[in-house]
Amino acid sequence: MSARLELKYLVDLRTRLWLQPLLSARLAPGEFVDAGGGYPVLSLYYDGENLPLYLEKLAGVERRMKVRLRTYAWSFGPSQAWFLEGKHKDGNLIAKRRLEVPRERIDPLRPATWDALGPEGASFLHARESLRLVPTVQVWYQREVLVSAAGDLRVTWDSPIRALFPGEPMTNARLYDETRRVVPDQWAVLEIKARQTLPAWLAALVREAGLVPETISKYVRSLDTLGLSRKVLSTC
Repeated sequence: MSARLELKYLVDLRTRLWLQPLLSARLAPGEFVDAGGGYPVLSLYYDGENLPLYLEKLAGVERRMKVRLRTYAWSFGPSQAWFLEGKHKDGNLIAKRRLEVPRERIDPLRPATWDALGPEGASFLHARESLRLVPTVQVWYQREVLVSAAGDLRVTWDSPIRALFPGEPMTNARLYDETRRVVPDQWAVLEIKARQTLPAWLAALVREAGLVPETISKYVRSLDTLGLSRKVLSTC
């Protein structure tokens, strides 16, 4: 589990349309993209009953983690692979542990079924027990990916972004439901992931576009969008 630099920006449509061809001239489409240049992402996040991971993010704790189950579809169905991910953040450095899980033996809504993971799932079982993890919220979005030839740089655009309750499949109705929008649709989340530092040409583009890194958490924003954090915040 190696660390990498990760920067996030909230980008308006006009800036995105200016940046996209400039990035595409330097980078190639990433893996698994469809004819439109992207693919769907669905993540189910887990937290403790009183949302300690959510509260750590709000408090600006530099060293923190997230635990999620991810698939590349509109729902956790049998036709797509599922991956448990533990994402550890230390400032701008990110380290991620990823484990493909057996779909026929894991229930996304019951972390107790993670016992079937065996020794490879030890870190996830430890997190489950220490934090008493339960499913809290789902996040769905369409992702476009560009990568460098050397594989040391990855640029993604995420939009539209929707919040779902645990167990809900993504549907066309929810796609057009304004109450599920995590970020207004005229904006996108741009993520730049590099093994070390940004190449000079990309750093210059970011400066020219006037972009400023932000601590954008789809997890936090989705909990807030659905009102799932109100009970915890009211006791703080």
